[in-house]
This record gives sequence, structure tokens and C-alpha cells, in this order.
Amino acid sequence: MLKFLFSFSVVFLLVTTASAKIVFESNRDGNYEIYVMDDDGSNMHRLTHNTTYDAYPRWSPDGKQILFERNIVLNGKNIDGVFVMNADGSQQRLLTEIPGTPYSWSPDGRKILVVAITENLPNIHILDLENGDTRRLTRSGASYADWSPNGQYIAYEHFVGGSFRKNIYTMTADGQNQKPLLPEQIGFIIRSAPRWSPDSGRLLYLESKYEINDVVLEDGKRQQRIDVLSSHLFVRTRNLDIQETVKLPNGWRPGFGCWLSNDAIFLSADEVGLITKEHGNYDIYRYHLGTGAITQLTHHPARDRKPDWIEGALSVSPDNNLSMTWGEIKSQ
Repeated sequence: MLKFLFSFSVVFLLVTTASAKIVFESNRDGNYEIYVMDDDGSNMHRLTHNTTYDAYPRWSPDGKQILFERNIVLNGKNIDGVFVMNADGSQQRLLTEIPGTPYSWSPDGRKILVVAITENLPNIHILDLENGDTRRLTRSGASYADWSPNGQYIAYEHFVGGSFRKNIYTMTADGQNQKPLLPEQIGFIIRSAPRWSPDSGRLLYLESKYEINDVVLEDGKRQQRIDVLSSHLFVRTRNLDIQETVKLPNGWRPGFGCWLSNDAIFLSADEVGLITKEHGNYDIYRYHLGTGAITQLTHHPARDRKPDWIEGALSVSPDNNLSMTWGEIKSQ
């Protein structure tokens, strides 16, 4: 069982009100840290100041806290730790001594989905924030889990045959009825990073085609390398009856996305056009599914990635947001 390090009932007395809409990770100051900004890309500020890796930020359902991963040294070992902080960056604290990556809150904010290594495989666990109890949901290798807003389902990455290939699976919130969203893919395809729409009816996910190449290292040893050839974002209903492609300009390399409303998403993307380029320049964009309109929110030669959105204290509804002009409008 994962060891829980504090009483969650105390945390409710310490939280602050969220004053920003988008939280994301960026290496713009030298290493990956957590940042927040308003919906239009303004009022950006940094929440973490750490010498190692802070990543995978997720708002709590009430917008008062942010879940994230931090690379730390614990008991003499370098691990990825499950952390939480208040919306203003205060009270940064470790939740468990067991290494893992946090991915999603339950809709009521009382549990989180954590991917931790068990029996030499990454698998999804539910961590109860009130009593510290954990329960393992998967057993054959899984990652990146997202809890549906209606609380009924969990979408996640399932490792196909123990290889790098991944497919999107769904299950009920109790871990039952685990099944692929799509039939197992043939060939070198990775499906990853699923996110539920606000109405819990659709999934946004990333699909990448890749090839495996042998490379020679400086010491003369040979190693296999995965080279991504193309990437696309898709939206698919849970019942598989409709699929929609997020039509980005040719050559763009999309990264992780999240929903703003049932009609709009935020995503990170690299405009450079070199899919096989190892270190791209990712910025954060807003994309309207109906019109294909793209608005650029960040402009930096580093990597701004993994956005997550909350309505928060800035009281602009998603419906009103769709009529606003933000940042730099990108033509396709």
C-alpha cells in the first residue's frame, strides 16, 4: 500500500482561490517548472522553483489545488514523486513516498489516479486522499489515466504486448470492463494521452506513427531508437460512432491536449514542421473544433507543454470564450 504523508482534511483549511485558467509545464527558465496564465496568455507566472523536473500539472476540480510530478531524491534514491500545491504555488507537499506519476483527480476531488511501478510494470492505482488507501486497477501495463467528469469511466494508455506500442483503453471507475477504445492497431502506432470532454461523451487523444532505428552510441554500443514520423490529434466518441481529426497545419507536431468546452480545446504543438526533430519548440494554442480556428497563446523558443484548464475565479464561461479573440490567430 502507498504510504500517505498527511491528513487531507487539514488541506481544505490552507487552500487559496485560483486566479488563473491554464496551468502548464515549461522549460523556458532552464528546466521544467509549473506555470499558470490567463485564458488569453497574459498574466503568466511561475509557481515552482526547483532544480529538477516539475511536470504533469492538473487542476483539482474546484480549482484550488494543482497536482504535479516532481523529481526528487528520497531515501537516497532519485524518484518521481506525487506532489500537490495550492493554486498560488504555496504549500507544495509530497503525497506518498512511493514513486509515481499523478494524472487525474476524481470529480469530487477525494481521489487521484497515480501510475506506479508494480511487479516491474507501470499500472494505474487509485489513491484515496482522505485515508491514504490505494487500490490497483490494472495489471498488464498502463499509463496516463483520465477520470471522466461524470465519474463513471477512466480512460488510459494500455501497453500492447509489452512493447512501446500503446492503445487507448477505457474502464469503469471501479476498474471493471477494461476494453480498447479501438481495435488493437497493426504496425507502429502509438495512441496516447486520452482526455474526456466536459460532457464525458468524447475522448481527445494523440496518435503517432513511428519507426525503430538502430543507432551507434559514442562508446560503440548499438541501441534502438524510436523516431516519430507523424502525429495527429483525434476526437472520438466513447461508442466509436464518430471520429474527428484536429486539423492542424501541415507539418505541425501536436502534443498533449485538454478540453476548454465541448467545442474547443487547448493543446501544445510544434510549428517547426520537422517531425523527427528531437527538441522542438512547443507553444500552447486554443483550437475550435467547429471552425478550425487556432489562437496562439504562448510565444517562446522553449517547450510549453501539457496544458490543463479550469474556469477558476476569472468568471468567463466557455460559451462566452468562444466569441473572444485571444493572442495571435493562426491561419491554416
